[in-house]
Amino acid sequence: MQTKTPITKNSKFKPISPDLHADPSARVFKDRLYVYVSNDTEGARNWSKMVNWSVLSTDDMVSWKDHGIIFDLDDITWADKEAWAPDCIELDGKYYFYFPAAANIGVAVSDSPEGPFTDLLKRPLIERSEAGID
Repeated sequence: MQTKTPITKNSKFKPISPDLHADPSARVFKDRLYVYVSNDTEGARNWSKMVNWSVLSTDDMVSWKDHGIIFDLDDITWADKEAWAPDCIELDGKYYFYFPAAANIGVAVSDSPEGPFTDLLKRPLIERSEAGID
């Protein structure tokens, strides 16, 4: 039988953030690990209340920096709900942040993996064609 060790303040198991994050996507840029996350709204009971994205980073897997909100649904005109499951890539010194929102997929750009990001196309990169969440 497997027993689970509870996570306590003095536990060796420490979460990287006390906040309500979901859908992590991990990338390494310039020897630093970045974890892009969507943020749950406290008290929400479904994903339609997820309204922004954040990034956390580390270079030693022990000390984590929360860079805060890097992109928000308020930053785009074509969606107002369902901000989840982000990812980010680097190409030629620019960072491209891909994100689902309102059943579409968008792309934002920044000069830094820490953001802030701006909506690159001012419209979805991929528009909803059939029902689904991703």
